Amino acid sequence: MTTPTANSPVSTNTTATHFMTASGAPIWRLNSGADRRIKAGHPWVYSNELQKSPKGITPGQKIMLADAGGKFLAWGYGNPSSLIAFRVLSRLETDTEAGTVRWFKERLKSAWTFRKDLGLDEESFRWVHGEGDGLPGLIVDRYLMSQTKTPTEVIVVQAHTAGMDALMGSILESIEMLMNDRETPWGLVIRNDSASRKFEGLEIQEPVIHRKWEGNNIIQVRGVGRKPIPFKVDLKAGQKTGFFLDQAENINQVGEILIHSDLLKLVRILDFCPYVGQWSAKLTQALRAHGHDVHVTLMDSSKDALHYAEENVKNAGGQVKAIQGDVMEDLKNLSEKSFDVVISDPPAFIKGRKDMGPGTAAYVKLNTEVFRLVAPSGFVAACSCSQLLGEEEFMTVLSKAARRNNRDCRWIARGTQAMDHPVRLEFNEGKYLKMWFGKVSE
Repeated sequence: MTTPTANSPVSTNTTATHFMTASGAPIWRLNSGADRRIKAGHPWVYSNELQKSPKGITPGQKIMLADAGGKFLAWGYGNPSSLIAFRVLSRLETDTEAGTVRWFKERLKSAWTFRKDLGLDEESFRWVHGEGDGLPGLIVDRYLMSQTKTPTEVIVVQAHTAGMDALMGSILESIEMLMNDRETPWGLVIRNDSASRKFEGLEIQEPVIHRKWEGNNIIQVRGVGRKPIPFKVDLKAGQKTGFFLDQAENINQVGEILIHSDLLKLVRILDFCPYVGQWSAKLTQALRAHGHDVHVTLMDSSKDALHYAEENVKNAGGQVKAIQGDVMEDLKNLSEKSFDVVISDPPAFIKGRKDMGPGTAAYVKLNTEVFRLVAPSGFVAACSCSQLLGEEEFMTVLSKAARRNNRDCRWIARGTQAMDHPVRLEFNEGKYLKMWFGKVSE
């Protein structure tokens, strides 16, 4: 069969706004000069870069992208309802099967092998990280369940875009084929409940347990020094896919520094916005193993999150005080300079460009409390998951917050998302997590 090209339109529909390939896929041509970014490796095309309107296709429909002269650039999917009108699936013109079950199976298998080669397959990990794995809009996490009679895996799938939503049937079928080949018990949860779906014109759906599994909701993840640690979570109704795997390396880095630091016998930790207590539970486990007693103060507005966090920190050996409250207002009720380690890992304050001003101010306000509460010679772990807040801007936030309290902080480590959340240098939008760790002077 002759491979369709961008120069071989076959559509006879005179109302069509775009050429069509022999297989019926619309061909979208870019404006002259608008191909520079996509040729440089970026996976997105904006609607104003197209020669003609993207209207008239079904959201998520397969598209061939071409330059202004009709030369092939990529296969992908389109969305006429989104500013990001096209997302790349493949840059090979011969890859006409992009989006099929067989194609997804190979992409998913490659993504798993990538993690296995990093030594991650014996623990919970992110299996697919959207554009980082060449599957824009798709998130797949694989959780290794703990305390089960036989090794059990639970796969949690999220489609953030119309393209991946339309392809969900092929995605689930390919996952089933790969997981059945492993011959281990497994379950599957579909979590199409992300607020980001609204930007694609998609409904936010109730989470669905697509395939049940036996056992509890306790997952096994990496602790400090890669020591396994169990966490009680809710894979169906918890935040994101039930857990935040992206902080793994940051917590390990901080933990290794703390266990080799000259800390007192009793270590006082403040962990606010803790979700299920990942930071404080992992640090507690590591510090307890090195002879420290650990007292953890947790603060979160969510009663359910506090319940999970308190239980997980206690299971790690820490003593816990849980406070339900609004961290932006209620941290001021805590005594100043009273914690040896303060962990600031809030949700994203900047979700869009309109949020830059107030969101940046919120980061300054929150971290001002961090530096008020940390004890002399104490440590600060400050994070931001707002992609639009750049590294330099976040550094300015932390510097301003320290100066407001007349605290001198020497920053000794920095981090980003874990290695199972790979980034592409051509796609700066894929790098979002920032972590700075510092020691405050006496």
